[in-house]
Formats: sequence, C-alpha cells, structure tokens
Amino acid sequence: MIIRLIYNHSRFKREAECSELLINTYGCFVGLSGKGVTVKQQGKIVRQIPVGMLSHITISSKGVTLSSNLIDYCLANKITIDFFNSSGVHTGSILSNKYIESTLWNKQARCGTEMRMELASSIVRAKLRNQFSLLKYFHKYHKRCYDALKSKYEDMAAFHVRFREFLQADHTDDEDFLTLLVGYESQGAVRYWAYIRELLSDDEVGFVKRERKGATDLVNCMLNYGYAILYARVWQALLGAKLNPFDSIIHVRQSGKPTFVYDVVEMFRSQVVDRVVITLVQKGKQLKIEKGLLSDDTRKLLAKSILERLNRYERYRGEELTMEQIIRRQAKEIADFIDTGKHYKPYIAKW
Repeated sequence: MIIRLIYNHSRFKREAECSELLINTYGCFVGLSGKGVTVKQQGKIVRQIPVGMLSHITISSKGVTLSSNLIDYCLANKITIDFFNSSGVHTGSILSNKYIESTLWNKQARCGTEMRMELASSIVRAKLRNQFSLLKYFHKYHKRCYDALKSKYEDMAAFHVRFREFLQADHTDDEDFLTLLVGYESQGAVRYWAYIRELLSDDEVGFVKRERKGATDLVNCMLNYGYAILYARVWQALLGAKLNPFDSIIHVRQSGKPTFVYDVVEMFRSQVVDRVVITLVQKGKQLKIEKGLLSDDTRKLLAKSILERLNRYERYRGEELTMEQIIRRQAKEIADFIDTGKHYKPYIAKW
C-alpha cells in the first residue's frame, strides 16, 4: 500500500496535501516526470505528486527503486529521503549537503558549563512537563473509572512540585547539578511509565515496563518503531540548524551515536509517539505482533499515524505550525542560543 497523507484541518488541507510520501510496498518505483514525482507499481502509475508539493519521502520496505533524477531533485530542493527496516530502525537518509554548510559545530563544542547546564535544564524540564501534560490529557477521561490510576497521577503531580522546587533553587556553583537533573529525569520516567502501565492494564496488551533493545511486546515495539521515525526528523532538524547531532549534553557521548539527537528528541517523544501509540491501543485497532515484530499492517498503520501527527497543525507562539515545523523551529532556537546566547524557550505542549 502506498500512502499519501491528506490532513483533516480544512484551513490547511490544500497546503498539506501530498507533502509526505510513505512507500511501504515491495517492488515500487519512484521517479520524476514532467508532471512531478511519480510512483509506479508493476509498471502502472499509482500516485503522482506535483512538483513543489512534496516535503519528505519515507521508505519502509525492501525492493523499492528510486531514480537518479528523483534523487537529484530531492537533493536540490532539500527533500530528505529516509529509510527504515522492518523493525522500524532508521537505517539511513539521503539528504543534501546544504544541511551542513557553515556549521556551528565548533561553537557548539566550545559551549561552557553554564550554557550546557541551562540547555540541559530546559530540555529536561520540557520533557517532564510534556509527559505530565499527556497524562493530564488521558487522566481527564479515565479518572472516574480507575481507582488505582488516581494514586499514580497524584504521585506524578507531587513529583512535579518537588522538581519545580529543585529548578528554582540556586545551582550556580553546584558541580553535581547535571547528575541531579538526570536523576530527576529518571524519577519522572519511572512515574510516567507506571501511570501508562496502569492506564493500559485493561487493554490486554501486556505492557509491563518500558523496554528498548530486544523488546518483543506490542506496546514497546510500537514505541520503538515510532521513536525511530521521530529520531530521523530531529536529526535532520539539527543538521538544518547547523548543529552537531553527536555533541550531546545530557546523554553520554558514544562513538558513532547521534547523542544530541537523543537529547533533543526527549522533548517530543510523549506528544508525537506515546500519544499516538496509546490512542491506537485504546481505540481497539487491530494491532499484532508476529515473531517478535510488528505485523505489516500494524507497521503501516503506526507509520501513517505518526506521520499524520508530525504534519498536524497546532498553535505555537502565535502561529499555526505543524509538529515537524515546531521541531525545526526548536532546533533553530537552540542554534541561536549556542551562537548568540539568545534566550532559549523549549517546546511545552498544550493539553
């Protein structure tokens, strides 16, 4: 199946139509013609997207062929092509070297302790607030139905009071600030996933705890698949803002690992991926695991839903922007903070 996303928001429907192309069927050919980007299956045209409408291509199937003309067009127009395997792992991208012209990598590397502490604090604060906002969203529909959920929610609320007090204290000379900050991040994660475990306890999905590598249960496989899509978008946003995806401030740097991507993605996980996964589960969609992997239909539904979320508009500082545009705007604002010291305000979701 080939999916062209068409969004429901009437004000932006024409603008957003065709902007995202997802190819998840073996044997497709994607090329460029005088009429635009063309998708063929068994020699027949199954989709055409006019020139100027396309903003991103996602390939999540083997056996997909791309023409050199299409690749040249995408490079010239800064249209990224992302590749994912059957497990949802982002295996690579084709993107223009315009993304890394005149970088801020040297300035980023020379950031002092105070600047790194401020940026780390902003990111962790946004992550925890956005997680709590998601819990508030779900809790307003479930608080009368689940007695056990109430205590989990109250525990999270009390934790946020303590966390705010921690941030308001003076840590100017505190050499252990980053360690303490990461400690609060971990405590928040424990409470967050405890609430979600309770929330999904009657949905027969067997969610026990958050697992990353080696996960074989439905919810964790869906989360990992969704995060891979989000990682790719944050990576591209950081490159577009001339930042080094490997120079992290919260996660420990690892050779060959985009650890700054891991830092920045924390602000968006709950609102972009967790919300989608929980909603699909609670709506009773046909979601399946086959031999420890998501079924083809589940992957297609999840990928479609994540991409729709990335392209959904919301109010952001007086403007109507898609989530993907917000991610790019945030990357640019982090770059401005590193480059000029301009105050950085992290993304805080509304609920």
